Amino acid sequence: MMLFLCIPAAAAEEQADLTVLGIVPDISEPQRGDDVVFTVEYANVGNLSNESFVIFLFVDGTLEGQMDVFPLDAGEGASVDFFFHIGEDMEIGEHSVIAVIDASGQVSETDESNNDFEDYLFVSGIEKPDLFVEEIVWMPEFPKTGDEVTFSVMYDNQGTRNAGNGFGICLYVDDSQVAYEWVDDLQPGESSVYVCSWTVDPDVPDVLEGEHTVAASIDMEDENGDSGGIEESDETNNNFSKTFQVSEELPDLIIKDISLDPVSPKTGDEVTFSVAYSNQGALSAGGDFYICLYVDDFPVGSELVGDLQPVESGVCELSWTVDREVGEGEHTFTAYIDMEDRDGYSAYVEESDEANNKFTETFQVSEGNSESDGEPESEEESESDGEPESEEEPEGEEEPENEKEPEGEEEPESEVEPESESESEGEVEPENDGKPESKVEPESENESEGEVEPESDGKPESKVEPESEEKPESEEEPGIDEGPDLVIEEITWDPASPKTEDEVTFSVRYGNQGSLSSGKDFYICLYVDDSRLGYEKVPALLAGEKAVYECSWKLDRDLEGGSYQVTAYIDMKDKAGYSEYVEEESEANNDFSGTVQVEKIRSSGKLDISVADESTGEPVEGVEVYLDNTFIGSTDLEGFIRSEATQGETHIVNVLHPDYFESMKEVEMGYDEVTGVKMKIVCAKVPLTLNVEDSFGQPVSNAEVFIGNNFTGSTDLEGVLEVRLRQESDVLVRVEKGAYYPTEGHIHVGDRGDFYTLALKQEDPRAPTIEVSGISELGDGDSILEDGEELELDFFVRDESGIKTVRVEIDGTLIDTFHEEGAYKTVMGPLSAGEHLIDIEASDLDENEHKNHKEIPLEVSDKGPSVAFQCTKKELNVGETAVFDLGVMNPLGGKTMNVQLVVRPPSGVSVSGSYFVSSGGGMYQAEYTLEPGSEVRTISLEMIGNEVGKHDVEADVFYSFEEDKTYSQHDTLSLDIKASDSPFSSKDREPVESFTPESILGPVEDFIPESVKSFISEAPVFTGLVFIFVVLLLLSFSRRKG
Repeated sequence: MMLFLCIPAAAAEEQADLTVLGIVPDISEPQRGDDVVFTVEYANVGNLSNESFVIFLFVDGTLEGQMDVFPLDAGEGASVDFFFHIGEDMEIGEHSVIAVIDASGQVSETDESNNDFEDYLFVSGIEKPDLFVEEIVWMPEFPKTGDEVTFSVMYDNQGTRNAGNGFGICLYVDDSQVAYEWVDDLQPGESSVYVCSWTVDPDVPDVLEGEHTVAASIDMEDENGDSGGIEESDETNNNFSKTFQVSEELPDLIIKDISLDPVSPKTGDEVTFSVAYSNQGALSAGGDFYICLYVDDFPVGSELVGDLQPVESGVCELSWTVDREVGEGEHTFTAYIDMEDRDGYSAYVEESDEANNKFTETFQVSEGNSESDGEPESEEESESDGEPESEEEPEGEEEPENEKEPEGEEEPESEVEPESESESEGEVEPENDGKPESKVEPESENESEGEVEPESDGKPESKVEPESEEKPESEEEPGIDEGPDLVIEEITWDPASPKTEDEVTFSVRYGNQGSLSSGKDFYICLYVDDSRLGYEKVPALLAGEKAVYECSWKLDRDLEGGSYQVTAYIDMKDKAGYSEYVEEESEANNDFSGTVQVEKIRSSGKLDISVADESTGEPVEGVEVYLDNTFIGSTDLEGFIRSEATQGETHIVNVLHPDYFESMKEVEMGYDEVTGVKMKIVCAKVPLTLNVEDSFGQPVSNAEVFIGNNFTGSTDLEGVLEVRLRQESDVLVRVEKGAYYPTEGHIHVGDRGDFYTLALKQEDPRAPTIEVSGISELGDGDSILEDGEELELDFFVRDESGIKTVRVEIDGTLIDTFHEEGAYKTVMGPLSAGEHLIDIEASDLDENEHKNHKEIPLEVSDKGPSVAFQCTKKELNVGETAVFDLGVMNPLGGKTMNVQLVVRPPSGVSVSGSYFVSSGGGMYQAEYTLEPGSEVRTISLEMIGNEVGKHDVEADVFYSFEEDKTYSQHDTLSLDIKASDSPFSSKDREPVESFTPESILGPVEDFIPESVKSFISEAPVFTGLVFIFVVLLLLSFSRRKG
């Protein structure tokens, strides 16, 4: 037996459940300045009615409004509107809108988790480009006069749409335009660089040393704004300027040294002077220049030499023959640079130092040898060298003993050393005070016999042998402190401007400028920077003797270009002083330096670059490849590109592809013919699903989708388009389709796929509505638009899609412009007499723009008359009298006019008297022809109040100019009649007969005092009218009193 126990389910608890169903703005994509109404839809989805509660609305987390709402029955829904103004400072883009219902928990609900709802509102702006110059950089950073400066102008479009066309960029240095270029269109967010060059011209005073300003202007042909054709959201940021410094640099030409060959010329010799010159300035000479040479005060010659770059050197050779007129002894040679003669003729080059263009040195000239006829010189029989007598020894002094020195005899302690080790013979020492004689060197190593310098009388001196061994010793004592002095005189090199892979030969000219021979061989070494290039042991040097040491330097192709210091050291094997043998008069002058400029010769090799996808290994086509920041091309179908690059250097290879992350690689370029580089890049895009629907949530097919202004594809039947976008990027997506308003939105793409919906709103084909609500004259208030008066126009413009532009013109002249819908008031004038046409044009924001026109014809009359309508009383009792006066005047400067004055009394009053009028049909009127500036014309009516109440007395003035149309002015005065306290009724009173002032008081002139008459005659027309009113009041008063 089975027992089933059934337990009924407990009844669900009855409670309310409030929820927000949605937030609907009345403008789907508002702009800055718009007023948006958010409709918050809410409902009670529970099974029990609720109490009243509060709904809050937040925009971007800020409370913008709250609303108390009534209770809802179970299943009932409702909505409430919140007003929100979008300020000009609100950012363009997506904003959060949240509605919260019953935030305080006042209503007990089954579900408290559904009491808030969040949606997003996209705020757009008027799409315009915004071009601006971001930065200006230049190279070199600190230019000097003569430099070519390269300016790089970085510019950008930070607007929301492309420029739509090319535009101009101009560059100024100070107030001078140095460059202008027409550049291509720029997309939103895109940037580019304009590069131009400018030379710091040393001949232009305005660009010399000091601070200067470089300024770039975009969308302009010049700094005045000419050709600024791009309408931008911000026109104030189209200029950019910076300052830079220019240092003034000039060449500095100098004579470095002068050498002569032979070193000790004799009369009759041809001497070659080698003038070594240099430019030690920072700028080239800028052209050819002269070098001239003088011996004593006589010009030797001049030569025009070529331009010289900074630190560059040269040698100029000039020849001179030692004529017999040139006396023996000391002479001076002087070289001048940048001048054809020493007076400065043809001094072309402006230099930083003009005081160092001269170089002077002295040299000795000796007389040539002479032989006695038939008598051989004693030196020919000697195997030893001889020395000449001292030139300072006067004639007639002790004659030398003209003896030949025996070969085996002990050599005296002489200061003269043999020229080579092969010379074994001793030297002859003269009988003088012990000073060393001038030494005569043999012309070659093969010559074994010395030359004897003749005395001043022309007779050759014979060699002098000391009379005794003791005499040389006693004569040597004065020369103990004397000695050799080895120096490096000059370093030259060939070629003068070497390049890498050249072999440079250095010629080190050295000498002994001391008073004694070096006595032994010694070393010379040569360094380039801190590296020893070579060294050599060279033979001993006699006093005054010179020689040349040569050393070669092979410039590798890896060597960097630039300046290298070459230094020669004498009497040492290295610069530390190793093997320093010779004790010298001065040890401080044993080195000499110069600077060699090496030009780098750059060779190129092939660089093969292949790019593949890192995950698949497949080659990637269309990859942009940059070599050292210079675009060299894109990869082909095989992901391959070949270029050339400088060998022996490190290069940077960058690769860019819109679907991949940028990749960079350093490449060491050797000297192989081909260098290969393989690069792997990582895909940077993720899948994204775009869903396009209409305002009713239905899919929209064949909608064109643009990403970043580039067409991407069209939606399918389900309104969906699958795309791949770069991860961690922000993109602008725009959707277009015929009969719909375009829509766009900013999308942030994360690191994974996502789904986005964009809504299209059907296009409104209607043109904007223009309604004119009023036209008012701003003048004398007579409601007639007259010459010289202004007009106020009130109108309203609206359109469902929004208003793009409203233009108000009169007779083709623009008066006002507006850019949104709403009610507007505009004033135009002063207007001239005649016909005018007002045109209001409005265009909407539809992609296919719709326009509407409203034309208002307008006629402006000539200046009309001045009108005054007045009364003596506006309140009176039944039976009392009031006088009404209507006056008119034609002002000066107008036209002759015909005027009709009409007064229409109302019922409830009776006219007891009239003046200057005719009557009929309940109207009183008078007609006048008024010349400009004529007297005031009036009509006057005396009215008695008969019926209690308010009564309007109407007056009209009709006027015309010649045969022109008729104009009218209308006015009304209100008369308030009250019940009379008098026992007499108005209906029992006899009607008052018509009268004139003269019938009662006699002539008016008799009634007016003389002083008043005089004032009236002098007063202007308007003043006269007032006085007439006063007279009429007096007349009325007199009647009542009588």
